[in-house]
Amino acid sequence: MAVRARRKPLYRLEEVSQRWNLSIWDIAAYAVAREIVISFVATGLLAEEGIIDHTPDGAPQHIRQGERLLSGPVDLHGDDVWTIVQRGTHRVQRFVAEPGEYLELRTPRGEADPVEVSAQELVVRHAELERFEAAQSLPSAGDEPAPSTVVVLAPRPRGAQPTHDWEACWVEICRTLYFDGLPENQAGLVRRLQDWFDAEGRKVPDESTLKKKVKAVWRVFAPEVERKSA
Repeated sequence: MAVRARRKPLYRLEEVSQRWNLSIWDIAAYAVAREIVISFVATGLLAEEGIIDHTPDGAPQHIRQGERLLSGPVDLHGDDVWTIVQRGTHRVQRFVAEPGEYLELRTPRGEADPVEVSAQELVVRHAELERFEAAQSLPSAGDEPAPSTVVVLAPRPRGAQPTHDWEACWVEICRTLYFDGLPENQAGLVRRLQDWFDAEGRKVPDESTLKKKVKAVWRVFAPEVERKSA
């Protein structure tokens, strides 16, 4: 009697290619278009994380906030996925992070430390597989891909999760500026956000961390504040 394939946390690109009747190139094209997220399993890679700010002339600059070990599936940028599929292997330095933030491999001395990723290491998370199928209205034949002779290792425990819910914080920033209006200065916006974190029962970020988060936003609204106070 045939045994039904069980749910797996990760699926090789070859598996989903057969499941969807798409070539690996097609899937890479979806990744470039940001319609699917492709990952690979990291094993104790040291990464630097922080926020992306801009200099007065508009050039992006990275503001370091800490470092952590990456163990488990990490998400790749679409252009890196395309290059890996095209060349068979590619040295990857950066990974997908929250909007306005970065996540890059570094040595303990802060030097770039890319990792070689091959096409055979590319995987799709189970949740991403289901999301993509729903978005594309793809049939899920048998609910799961057919058994494969290639063994996919279950991911190791993931690295430390963000201390604060920054996605919810950005939503609150938008709500505050739209409905409550502009505060008198950047410190006023920081205080509003600290009060919001506290009212929501969340861990309240320190003032310096919030200043870094809202710096780019406040630079846009500061001229309007100055105009109204003039």
